[in-house]
Amino acid sequence: MDNKNKIILFALAFFSLFLLILIFLSSFFLNKKSSSSSINQTQIQISPKEENQQQPERATNWEIIPDFTGVSNPPMTEEEKNKNDEAFRLRENLPFDNESFSIDFDYGEYIFVVNIKEPKKENQEKFLQWLKDNYPHLDINQFLLK
Repeated sequence: MDNKNKIILFALAFFSLFLLILIFLSSFFLNKKSSSSSINQTQIQISPKEENQQQPERATNWEIIPDFTGVSNPPMTEEEKNKNDEAFRLRENLPFDNESFSIDFDYGEYIFVVNIKEPKKENQEKFLQWLKDNYPHLDINQFLLK
């Protein structure tokens, strides 16, 4: 290409870029001007209510919305409540460790993990007695004995 064609191509590119910037800026300022003018032109008129003016009756053809989500949980029995309270109380005291066994809670499996120390048979009986004395409502199925 010769120099004349390069100059014409450069001039066209510069002119196109200038035109795009001009269009962008004009649309930006026009949108800003129209939105601000619409806010300024908004007027609210409040008139005092006349004493003998009657309110139109409102249509109330919808049903009364109940005050619950649709899920009805049956009430807990006293035994279930005691079991939940004891499980919560035991989880608060974990990790538990003594000479016969140790207890921790596995939140992934939602189960108590009991590590029985040696001698296993004797210490397992001690654990079962401890469970019966301290947490009588908890079921042995809530515990994983190792």
